[in-house]
Amino acid sequence: MPSSPADRDLAPPVEIVVAPYGSALYRTACVLREEVLRRPIGLALAEADTAPDAAALHLVAHAGGAVVGCVQAVSEGRAAKLRQMAVRADKRRQGLGRALVERLEAELRGRGIAEIHLNARVEALPFYERLGFLAEGPVFIDIRVPHRHMRKPLAL
Repeated sequence: MPSSPADRDLAPPVEIVVAPYGSALYRTACVLREEVLRRPIGLALAEADTAPDAAALHLVAHAGGAVVGCVQAVSEGRAAKLRQMAVRADKRRQGLGRALVERLEAELRGRGIAEIHLNARVEALPFYERLGFLAEGPVFIDIRVPHRHMRKPLAL
């Protein structure tokens, strides 16, 4: 029986997995990070950007063989810093960013992390606020872009 046009338009399911540092998924996520976070501001992903990666927890969202989102966190004792959140442009506003952050929070809670913080680009503040993060301190420039520090306690 032939499939209907609606069936052909269904997107492959998205799976969020832990990507070991140096793995193929990790390397593909680095390509996405460069595409989403660096190229729009005229930069490439530099060695300094990936220096903390060896010690980070990496989550990658993939669908149909393509990496469509990623996020990482670096442990700082009982806290962790969320870094390098990127979602492919055609996958935004579909709940993928929320799913990545929620999965990251669950992974961190399981590791005994009590708080998560990040430096959010100003245009992303509403996204993180909807997820329960609170902005603190003034706007500052980081890698050519206005940011604000945000924090969220994680219930253990």
